[in-house]
Amino acid sequence: MMVDYLQREGIGAVQRYVGDSKHFRTVDFANPGVRVFSTFSMKGLEFDTVFLPQLELHEGDPTRAITRMRFYVLSTRSRRELHFSYAREQEPAIMAGIPERILREII
Repeated sequence: MMVDYLQREGIGAVQRYVGDSKHFRTVDFANPGVRVFSTFSMKGLEFDTVFLPQLELHEGDPTRAITRMRFYVLSTRSRRELHFSYAREQEPAIMAGIPERILREII
């Protein structure tokens, strides 16, 4: 899970939001830190920086309207920076169609 990974890496201020959980329904936006949301909890929120990790795990058809809408919502939540990441040599299908001029590869 992403929260566990971030905490193992020494990121101390990690909060998560899980809509159907008694324990993870409140997020403090007043203090700096990392917030982890599911793709279904992002609509209407804005952040300085958004990370979309582990895109290699996305198995949906990138041409389906529902998939395109979900990734549109995710990628438009950022005010300043948007980061896509994946851990395979080959770019995930969901990345197809993103203009090369706006992507920068970091190895």
